[in-house]
Amino acid sequence: TLRSPVVGIETSTNIDLGYRLQNKDTTFSGSLFHVNFKDRIASSWDPVSLTSLDFNVGNVTLKGAEIELGQKLNNNFSAYASMTYTQSSMEKDLKVNATLTEATAGKQMPDTPKLMAAIALSYKEGPVFGQITAKHTGKAFSTLVNDQVMDAYALFNLTVGYKLPETAFFKAPEIRLNVDNWTNTEYKRISSPSGSSFTTRSVGTGASTVFYNIGAPRFTSVTLRSDF
Repeated sequence: TLRSPVVGIETSTNIDLGYRLQNKDTTFSGSLFHVNFKDRIASSWDPVSLTSLDFNVGNVTLKGAEIELGQKLNNNFSAYASMTYTQSSMEKDLKVNATLTEATAGKQMPDTPKLMAAIALSYKEGPVFGQITAKHTGKAFSTLVNDQVMDAYALFNLTVGYKLPETAFFKAPEIRLNVDNWTNTEYKRISSPSGSSFTTRSVGTGASTVFYNIGAPRFTSVTLRSDF
């Protein structure tokens, strides 16, 4: 049975360089980031003891770029787009115990997509409003040695609403029709209560099963909201 190794304190150095622009019709922001983790801590599931053990995965470098753009197209339409590129690399092999070392050097941190992007188109005319959004999440690895991957996927959401007349009691009331994942896309993400518990490997010596949460299917709802 693996014993949880002694792990040090995780520290990081963060460097960001960015630019912002905002005027009547346009908002823009762009940034470059570089993060150096020292003694990065990740949890790995031990199938023998049936417990989650903390491991020091060594130094991890996280770098990339983020861009956001919002634009008013006319009196009725406005658009928004964003994109994030992230490269996350573990710099050392993971020493599990005195006899077992996992080849993690140069591997991508699990559950860290390299590319994420989103676009939205909004409309308003009098009391009527609506929005269509699309979000792309790139593929991401499920294990520390990167031997299992979660496929990329895109989600589309739709909202159509109507602003109702105000009364003495209801302020800014509105009714909305919401359709989430309206293309019924099938996707999965790592099942982890903390968001940082990963399986070391899915095949080979010391392998354990990777568990996933299945993404929600198409969901339609009607909401009524108001300020008081």
